Amino acid sequence: MFWFLVLCFIVLTPPVLLYASGYRWNWEEKKLELTGSIHVKASPSDTHIFVDGKALRYTSLLGGSALIKHVTPGEHTIRLEKYGYHPWEKKLLIKERETVSIPTIRLFPVTKAVDEILRWPDEEVAHGAVGTDKIIVAEKSPTGVILHKTQEENSEEIKIPIKNITSFNVSPQESKIIVFSPKDEWEILDISATSSKSLLSQKQAKLKISETNFFWSPTDENIFFFIDNGLLKKYLINQKSVQTVAQDILSASLRQQEIIVLDKKGRISRLTLEGRVTGRDLNQILFLGQKTENGRFLFQDDSVAFITSDRDLFWLDPDDRAMKPIAPKTDNALFDGKKRKILYWNDSEIWAYWLEEERVGIKKEKGRKELIGRYFQPVKYAAWHPSGNYIFIAFPEKILLVELDGRDRRNSYTFHEGKGIRYILVSENEDKLISVERNRIVEIDLQ
Repeated sequence: MFWFLVLCFIVLTPPVLLYASGYRWNWEEKKLELTGSIHVKASPSDTHIFVDGKALRYTSLLGGSALIKHVTPGEHTIRLEKYGYHPWEKKLLIKERETVSIPTIRLFPVTKAVDEILRWPDEEVAHGAVGTDKIIVAEKSPTGVILHKTQEENSEEIKIPIKNITSFNVSPQESKIIVFSPKDEWEILDISATSSKSLLSQKQAKLKISETNFFWSPTDENIFFFIDNGLLKKYLINQKSVQTVAQDILSASLRQQEIIVLDKKGRISRLTLEGRVTGRDLNQILFLGQKTENGRFLFQDDSVAFITSDRDLFWLDPDDRAMKPIAPKTDNALFDGKKRKILYWNDSEIWAYWLEEERVGIKKEKGRKELIGRYFQPVKYAAWHPSGNYIFIAFPEKILLVELDGRDRRNSYTFHEGKGIRYILVSENEDKLISVERNRIVEIDLQ
């Protein structure tokens, strides 16, 4: 018996050691070969994993992960399925003694809860202010416009007797509004009641103000700021007086309780609401290799981007303390929640740019650019999925959900269909996607 056990040990030990070291016998080619593995992490858990059409196992119930060992080198098709969800599929190259990681898979339900939170009868809407907790739209009517303010299940209407509104801007306290009309005409109204009351107009004040150079004071809605011939000015509505805040200014934007300005020398500075320079984190930042122009700032906490009037996108690199050019022909841009990436797009293309090193399946170095897609339909808007690994892209008739991991191909699904989609955003709680459409606003469940 002893010698029999010794013999078994001698015979079985080498295959066991080879198997543990990643070797496997290839029956088709009749040879011993090294293998690789696949690590999957998916949401929801208990998802069925297929490799080359063969069902292998499920992801774990707790962590939603699984490790597929002893996969022969070469290209393999990995597919994940779960009843009631869109499948996920990608062809990946497996190498000897290497583990291919797919840590960001999320399956999305085929059927989603869609709630209509506001509808108006007219099909034309001058879409204006949209925030994370409140949406404000203006419906055109025969006598002017009807302003709709909605928050969760509450909605109110305010009548404004101005017909040709091109855009508008509501004060932070939501009791005043400035409306812009063709030929640079504007008017400020009190909207604290159901019927609006005119407070100030372009004809009265004789000030040249446009929607691109105007913003309200965050602390006092009787004060607003605007740029006039290189001067940043502050207007006091009650006193009907103007004060100069700063000179030689190309562009200015409000960030929380301070003003970020770009001057004619290409310097970016932080100002108090009274015009004093404050802090040092943005002061003396310069644009690299570009002629500075006016435009608009984009903020996400301390992250800063800038889109010039010629549609060139810049980003403030904190390592170099300089505004670096990212891309031309940019209509809009959006930081992800973790500020590691910025999404930017125009009418036909959408791109992602990595602001710092990140790992999404494969390593993404700082400064990497990836084309997410080119489209025949006009891109209306885009938004990050809360995970930061998927992107919502709004077209006039549908919202597309696209995977960020570009290995092999990007999985994409039609997330929602609508009519005249103009704008989308993720709710403050990150549990719903809000879609502003031609004559309604809907919420789509993200859970």
